[in-house]
Amino acid sequence: MILYKHLAIILLTLIFVYKSNAFGSYFYCKFNECCEEPWIINNITNLTLSLKLNVFGQHLVQNSLPKLIKGHLNNPKPLKPLVLSFHGWTGTGKTWVSKLITESLYTEGLNSKFVKFIPVPHFFRDTLRTRELAENLHHKMMRSLETCPHTLFIFEDIQYMNPRILDELVMYLNYPQPLAGIDFTKAIYIFLSNSGATKINDYAAEQFMGGRRRESISLGEMHQIISDKIYSEDGAFKNTDFVKRQVIDASIPFLPLEKGHIKDCIKRAILGRGEFPYESIIKKVLKDVRFVPEGIERFAEVGCKRIDQIITDYLE
Repeated sequence: MILYKHLAIILLTLIFVYKSNAFGSYFYCKFNECCEEPWIINNITNLTLSLKLNVFGQHLVQNSLPKLIKGHLNNPKPLKPLVLSFHGWTGTGKTWVSKLITESLYTEGLNSKFVKFIPVPHFFRDTLRTRELAENLHHKMMRSLETCPHTLFIFEDIQYMNPRILDELVMYLNYPQPLAGIDFTKAIYIFLSNSGATKINDYAAEQFMGGRRRESISLGEMHQIISDKIYSEDGAFKNTDFVKRQVIDASIPFLPLEKGHIKDCIKRAILGRGEFPYESIIKKVLKDVRFVPEGIERFAEVGCKRIDQIITDYLE
């Protein structure tokens, strides 16, 4: 009888501890970001709308990106993480689109502790400290994934990364097995790069000059045209296991922006400052935007990158 009483006391104690921990976890996560709802929202409807309203001239991005991310998030047991690479010239929207993704997946957006934005030139370009940098990256990723398997990693200017360090990422991307109880398969990786940008621009120019509609260009044809170029250019991708093992699920090209798209960027920037986008101001700003190639002047040389700085001169 005494034994039963002891067992009952132990059982009640365990139940109390469990409920106390559960309540404590609930209370903590109500006011602090945790790797669960409502902090992780995975709102693909919002992403689709956000891309439509806030991204200009990138139908390939708008049509493909929500489907790719939705497919990964809806898979309860993915075999590998989702790995995307964005390619295009400066100012075409690669970083901007990455920001919109964070805002649709995490309540805290880019400020979420489960979003790791890594500007490659600042951390991983040094060839003299390859082993040290690779180990630092390994520890950072392991800690991040242990804290939250649904972490989003964004690597900016990946073309500058030491190829040996890039190859260290393969273990996380190529059908990884759990290590130390950490699940690698639910994460998302986005690599931003200028690799292949010239080829993308040249092909787009040929099509537009031939009278073809921008929106008729397909992701399939662009992939065929740029894939060999992207992975053969000197830079991080060349001759790496990262490429040989084909860990990238989709390479998404960002097309060069035309005058109409730059006007949309100007309007958005002016409205963002609480001002009205008068046509007279838009025309003045456009005069300060350089269009190429010479003699045609069809594409903005740096896309929408400098628009915020330019409009300052006309709004003050």
